[in-house]
Amino acid sequence: TQLPYFTDDDDCIGCGQCVAVCPGLAITLVDYRKDKESPVVTFPLELTHEKIEVGQTV
Repeated sequence: TQLPYFTDDDDCIGCGQCVAVCPGLAITLVDYRKDKESPVVTFPLELTHEKIEVGQTV
């Protein structure tokens, strides 16, 4: 397959492509770069049954 991958944490740019294509829904990204107190969390939508609005704190 041509799934994105990396072998070194330094190669991760936080693009989120791995979250979108992971067949096991096993990837969650936590991005502290912009705000150390309220990081941006990217996760597969299937992890919740509730609607999450853009910008909503979860």
